[in-house]
Amino acid sequence: MTEQYGPSGGGGGDHYLDILPDNYIDRGLYRISEIVVRSGDKIDAVTVTFEGYGNPQTKRVGGGGGDDNPSITLQQGEYIIAVYGRSGDVVDAIAFQTNFANYPLRGGHGEIVYYGGNGGRPFVYTISTSQLSADLPNEEIIGFFSHYGDKVDSIGVYARQRPI
Repeated sequence: MTEQYGPSGGGGGDHYLDILPDNYIDRGLYRISEIVVRSGDKIDAVTVTFEGYGNPQTKRVGGGGGDDNPSITLQQGEYIIAVYGRSGDVVDAIAFQTNFANYPLRGGHGEIVYYGGNGGRPFVYTISTSQLSADLPNEEIIGFFSHYGDKVDSIGVYARQRPI
């Protein structure tokens, strides 16, 4: 069963989008294969590519401003376990943690490094990766939802138990 957490950010944005594959099926065998974040001092756009339904599908939220950051290409078997950010009226900053790595890479002493600026209040969405207890199912973040206009105004996550 898919669970929804959030959103974080402001109440603006002219558009709403579920950042999931078309014809989403809860137990479907698809995965996030790439994320591209455009940012300046705010998060201008987030683009997510999904694989697993045949041809890759891409969903984009936000405007055309900001600078492209290096794309995050997830390896086979890699999945998102946490999304960190900062937000106020819009999403100021965002970072991703997978079961393999952190994007962007973390600074010294485990500090979080973000795409975007330094404004806003912190938020975090994390899921359990334990396979040792039925109380802590092995989950993954499988998509996002967002209100957006020229910037990403708010963002939340969809999580599900990992397919076996």
